[in-house]
Amino acid sequence: MREPSLRSAGLISPRRLEVEEAVRAYAHDLLLRCPEIVEVIWFGSWVTGRPSRYSDVDLCLLLSYSVVERIRDRIPEYLPDRFPGGLDVFPYTLDEFEALRTSAPTWYRAIRAGRTIVRRPPAT
Repeated sequence: MREPSLRSAGLISPRRLEVEEAVRAYAHDLLLRCPEIVEVIWFGSWVTGRPSRYSDVDLCLLLSYSVVERIRDRIPEYLPDRFPGGLDVFPYTLDEFEALRTSAPTWYRAIRAGRTIVRRPPAT
């Protein structure tokens, strides 16, 4: 049986509210702790309104720099100790993310279709 869209009236569940609050809190904490983070984008099924009970949260972390060369080696640095469900983080430098526009355009568009949770104000 197909699960209804969470965008439907009356279907904002306590779980959805818990996940949304956890994402906001986690993103704000990252911005405070990690000066290299420029923006946190929440994308995927939670944002498109089609999560299943097994959906994880997908976050793209845009970094101004990284001393760790490989993206997959950066992931543990940004994972929280606790989170209400599955969480995937994709920590790209700004240059790496921009390169996705041509090297992985579908992936780039999927992330860009997401919602910015926090963005560091530009330095003045």
